Amino acid sequence: MTGADLATMQRVFEEVVALPASERSSRLAALCPDPQMRERIARMLAADEATDHAIDKPAIDETTLVSVGGGVQAISHIGRYAIERVLGEGGMGVVYLARQQSPERLVAIKVIRSVAPSPDLIKRFEREASVLARLSHPGIAQIFDSGSAPIYSSKPVPYLVLEYVDGTPLLNHVTAERLDESAKLRLFIEICRAVQYAHQRGVIHRDLKPANVLVQRIIEGGAGGTQHVRTQAKILDFGVARTLEDDKTQHTQAGSLIGTLSYMSPEQVGGQTADTRSDVYALGVILYELLCGKLPIDVRDESIANATQKIRETEPARLRSVMHDASGDLDAIAGKCVEKDPARRYQSAGELADDLERYLANLPVLAQPPSTVYQLRKFAARNRVVVTAAAAVSLSVLAFGGLAAWQAVKATRASEVAAAEAARAAAQAERAEAVKNYLVRDLVRAAPPGGETTDGREISITYYFTRALSRLPTAFADKPDLQGEIRAEIGYALAFAGRPTQAVAETGKGLEQLVQSAGDDDMRTIRARVSYADVLQLQGNIDDSRKHAERALAQLEKLPEPPSDLMMRLLTLLAELASNTNRFDECEQYLARVEAMRPGERSEVRLAVLSTRAGALMAQDKWEEARQVLSALMDHGDDYYGADHPQMLAASTNLMVCLVKLKRYDEAMRFAPDTLRRAEETFGPNHPSLAYTLLSVAGVYGNGGDKPQSVAAYKRARDIFVSTFDDYRYEVERSVSGLLRECAGMGDQDGAMTWSDDIIRIRFGVANKDERDGLKKRLELNVQQLARAGVKITSHDLLTRTIERADLMTPPQHPRRARTLANLARAAEDMGKVDLAASLCEKAREALAYSGSRSDDEAVLAQTPCTVANAPDPVP
Repeated sequence: MTGADLATMQRVFEEVVALPASERSSRLAALCPDPQMRERIARMLAADEATDHAIDKPAIDETTLVSVGGGVQAISHIGRYAIERVLGEGGMGVVYLARQQSPERLVAIKVIRSVAPSPDLIKRFEREASVLARLSHPGIAQIFDSGSAPIYSSKPVPYLVLEYVDGTPLLNHVTAERLDESAKLRLFIEICRAVQYAHQRGVIHRDLKPANVLVQRIIEGGAGGTQHVRTQAKILDFGVARTLEDDKTQHTQAGSLIGTLSYMSPEQVGGQTADTRSDVYALGVILYELLCGKLPIDVRDESIANATQKIRETEPARLRSVMHDASGDLDAIAGKCVEKDPARRYQSAGELADDLERYLANLPVLAQPPSTVYQLRKFAARNRVVVTAAAAVSLSVLAFGGLAAWQAVKATRASEVAAAEAARAAAQAERAEAVKNYLVRDLVRAAPPGGETTDGREISITYYFTRALSRLPTAFADKPDLQGEIRAEIGYALAFAGRPTQAVAETGKGLEQLVQSAGDDDMRTIRARVSYADVLQLQGNIDDSRKHAERALAQLEKLPEPPSDLMMRLLTLLAELASNTNRFDECEQYLARVEAMRPGERSEVRLAVLSTRAGALMAQDKWEEARQVLSALMDHGDDYYGADHPQMLAASTNLMVCLVKLKRYDEAMRFAPDTLRRAEETFGPNHPSLAYTLLSVAGVYGNGGDKPQSVAAYKRARDIFVSTFDDYRYEVERSVSGLLRECAGMGDQDGAMTWSDDIIRIRFGVANKDERDGLKKRLELNVQQLARAGVKITSHDLLTRTIERADLMTPPQHPRRARTLANLARAAEDMGKVDLAASLCEKAREALAYSGSRSDDEAVLAQTPCTVANAPDPVP
């Protein structure tokens, strides 16, 4: 049998096996006139009929064919796994359901189905294991183990141990559950995100199809012992997947098509490069089939040669041609996925998912040409404007440009109102188009190829933000209001990208530009003011945040119908500010106002209310009440946001804190590893949000008795905070306090002394003029912790040690030297060391020339009695 015969058998088998059993015989006869080949394929199909599960069916080789008709050999164990039953058979192998003893769980074991597998088949199996080892995502079936064992004879054959997915094939699931369009799309977006994850790790699936996606039901506990069911799509079968760096497998070789023909891209069937965009094509075919039950190019009744030609040359059917009620946006999205030219498709699965998210949110989609009329329609859909008949006429006029019709519209008062609304909408549409072109086309698409810098570093989102901000003055030189609007939005986004200081600066500048160009009462200005208040609060500037928030509230309350979304967002912010300043009754009043506006039960606003209320309860040490609210937040939020959303991670972290406070340490310890894993996947290795999660996880481990784990988490948190902010921050101090506490508890004298020195350095370098008592208390606390570690030292000795190390901690010209020395002088004076205090004061005055915050440092120095009133200013 030739290589071409094998390739033909592979293609026919994979086409026919995807059909219902009742249709297979006729289809096989149509595709395969050779009776011997047809008989072999029929034996394979008969073996395959026993399973409802999607299993691997990659290319066939001679050694596989020898054993196909022989049935599955009964076995009891594979290595240390006890076999329970056969899940499925295919051309390449057998998949067994097995039980693993430790940890106890069901697994799927995939075995090469041949006594003497060929070297190519073994390599393919090993490659699948290598590919799966790269991937750890809830939307991808995981690999647990691999090995070889003497299963069919004395000669070992390879096997893979995979996650057992007890689910329903994708198309069967959407049919059985009668999912509407929105639910189908959200499920499909979940699949796209998993594919994007694989692509980001250099893996191309190459055989995406509905049969390779199972939908699993997962039952989870909720508040008050309740349970809820969520679904999770799982992508299977990476048997023909390839890695981007594997040059030998980038191309599909002639006579050996890899994949399932109906879902293969034109470049795949043509033997050209199959990159991530080939997977995007397959996703487009799946999306089409998911929505209308048909294929954009149906090649199931064609010979392989004809099918290949059809895929390469025939234009796919538009979605609206078979699904007449499909929107234009959805039709455009589906069409963009299956473009013949890869350059005209979505360039990633993530980009496809993002456009579907925009479609679901009634925002303009990238698949549509950015015409003004299109933007107007999206604007009207989003803002729920009361569109009168005259307004509809005005939109038509804008679409077709008829002067006479426009004059007729203006003839009545209703039409004048419509025209004004249309003009306002047109202006917003123009701004939206400008912003889209600026941020998406000019910036993101002009980024370095591969998303990396010339030195190989991955490009971060802040790279794009900084780039966008630097070009604003020239890009919109004649539109200061648009500059301010974009600057405020990017500034707000920077706060959630781990750049709070830059966020405050840019959002404030954007607000100032809008005040000057659009006016203080313009709605864009008010929105920017709310964003500015929000980032100030995130930075910890509560007073200024509250000032701007209350001003924005006064402006909104003057309007007859203020935007409900902005009002609810602002009230929630004010509630959080009230909670942060222990005004808990006021906090609850603001939250009650939000709830009176009836946000959706599972809306973002409702979740923000729960989050704020939980924070207020925690601040009042009402731990059980906070636990209940957080449980409700996670119950609703996981469905709305997804478990890996930053707000859900914060909720999970706070729930751990509540459990620790309630002394339910075992429960808290169960949360910790998964919460940390999700935070690492969501934020990356050096994001401050990961560091905040690490602080909470460290506390959980410390209270649960796992001191080494606690120390490791505190160290990681400290390193991230130092690299992200600077070495003199409350977050760094909090991390070091934890390290001191845990080292003391373990009796680690060297570690305790190291961290004691570090925390005193930080505290004396940041304490302001009102924290004199706090410095003394800090020394006393350190003495207590050092005593736990077995170090006998007094507050006096500790202060003396710190003063002796002052030049090491803050050398000359250090921006924190003046503050540190001034605070040390105050402490020395408290201990009766007047001469030492005077010497320190003199050095502090000299260091003011290099101060990072001179006015604050002078205020600290002025509080020290030894300061000479007429001392000369230091030489700059």
